[in-house]
Amino acid sequence: MNKIVLALLILLSVSFTACSQNRSVATPQEQPTQNKQVTVPQKENNLPGKTKLSPEGITMQVLSTAEDLVDFSEFINQNQEQQPADIIWTLENDIDLTGIEWIPIGVAHWEEETGMSDWKDKGFSGVFDGQNHRIIGLELLGKEVYTTGFFGKLCGTATIKNLHVQGDVIGENNVGGLVGMAGGGYEESQTIIENCSFTGTVNAISDSVGGLIGCTGERTQVIRCYADAQVTGGTSVGGLIGTANNESSISDSYCRGVVNAQLPEKNELKMGIKHQAKWGTYLPDEIQLSMIGGFAGGTFNADINRCYSDVIVNAYAPARMLGAFIGYYSGRDNSCYYNAEKNANWKIGYAYSGTDSSFTAKPLNNEQFKLKDSFAGFDFDTVWAMDNQNGTPVLINSNNT
Repeated sequence: MNKIVLALLILLSVSFTACSQNRSVATPQEQPTQNKQVTVPQKENNLPGKTKLSPEGITMQVLSTAEDLVDFSEFINQNQEQQPADIIWTLENDIDLTGIEWIPIGVAHWEEETGMSDWKDKGFSGVFDGQNHRIIGLELLGKEVYTTGFFGKLCGTATIKNLHVQGDVIGENNVGGLVGMAGGGYEESQTIIENCSFTGTVNAISDSVGGLIGCTGERTQVIRCYADAQVTGGTSVGGLIGTANNESSISDSYCRGVVNAQLPEKNELKMGIKHQAKWGTYLPDEIQLSMIGGFAGGTFNADINRCYSDVIVNAYAPARMLGAFIGYYSGRDNSCYYNAEKNANWKIGYAYSGTDSSFTAKPLNNEQFKLKDSFAGFDFDTVWAMDNQNGTPVLINSNNT
């Protein structure tokens, strides 16, 4: 009997050992299950911030601190021609940049030997989603750079959305609070700036200066954006955009604040930087200020829809092509408005006489600006609402604080 029990125990032991070995060895059919897992870039890839996967499986690089933002700017500027594809850069928190010497993201420099810039081959070309967070305390002095803003230049199919920046920006050409130059340099470029804003001051020595964007390029789209800023420059100066070029489209956007047209030497003295442009100088009696507007300085074959300007326009020297809404206008507008009472000395602007252009923006006084019925064409159900503080229209779901 004891021999029979012992034999049974030996057989059970051998069987258990075989099963354990079979479970520990993956068969060829089991391996593909592990291989289907998504490989996520880790910190050793030198990507700033931390990596997460969206529910749709999209790789997101999450920036949550001022240090992350600085690292992000350095990373993009060092890899402008080889930026990682299929990554969305996102903000996780509001961020304070006070005391940080900011370098624009996608910066383009002057080349001293040629007097030209390398801007055509530079710029941020990815997707940046601020998730409606605010960046405050931006202090930017753009010396010897061609494009100045929180983002210096956007290129390719770049998209900036849900981002709100507050601060003070100083530069030479192509200067904006959020973006210095959006698009340009790429035939197939189509940059998008959506649900973004800038509040603060924007100062430039020369041309293409805007509260939000200095200059737009090919087929740039600006959607549901605003600027509340004091903007100062010499040529192509506007409350929202300095120069809108090449089939740019601006819709459901607005600007508030002040636009100042000032001589370059005055701005140089005030800003402590010297203009680097090499294309000549003006004669003493020549008019240097031109294309100054409350909404935009100059537009060239642009479309503007459901926008307004509530801006005071000042000229501190003789100027040409100065307007309460747009300084020089080529393109089409629809359901646009401007505060005429704040600009009683200025006409709407100067329109290109071509048959493809229409310039129909309507003047309103201060009281009319507080009436919803004054803004025919505006969608007050899903896009616009009346501001409880000053009574003028603001954008729904935008950071208007």
